[in-house]
Amino acid sequence: MKASTAEKLAGVLKWIVTAVFILLLALMVFVPYLTGIRAMLAWTYSIKPDFSFKAVFEAWKVLFGGGDLWRTVLAWFLLFCGVCAAVILWQARTVLKNLSAGRLFVRGNVTAVVRAGLFCFFIAAASAVRLVINLIIAKTAAPIVSYATFFIPVFVIAGLILLIAGALFARAAELKEDNDLVI
Repeated sequence: MKASTAEKLAGVLKWIVTAVFILLLALMVFVPYLTGIRAMLAWTYSIKPDFSFKAVFEAWKVLFGGGDLWRTVLAWFLLFCGVCAAVILWQARTVLKNLSAGRLFVRGNVTAVVRAGLFCFFIAAASAVRLVINLIIAKTAAPIVSYATFFIPVFVIAGLILLIAGALFARAAELKEDNDLVI
């Protein structure tokens, strides 16, 4: 049977999502370096700024060994959100893989969509924790106006939408299974 336009598009999107997933994993290696821990190392140890693997490795060592609390919280937050985003992308890839194979209403898609919704809630919770920590560190209300605060309602709403979509997929999968048994 010839693939429909939606199945072809899903196949292309699957490869794009896979490429973004791989890029995300590669960029997460540099998170401690890019959050300014490297700059702190340069001030503390008089290390010249560079983008070598040694510098990235030193930034990871500082991340686990302590240092500037604000930068450490930022690095851990970004790493956690990166892992959650990677899981969400992998779940999207799973759904697109099934769609490109012509299987939309299957239990695997239900699991993938619900899992993606749960990881959206994890990002919202991490954003709330980071906001509280930053409010304590700053001792002012300034951290309320940040992207982390914006993440809270956005990812709660995204999580709710994905859970609703998961429930719809589950119902559709049940109907499809019943229909398949009748025929």
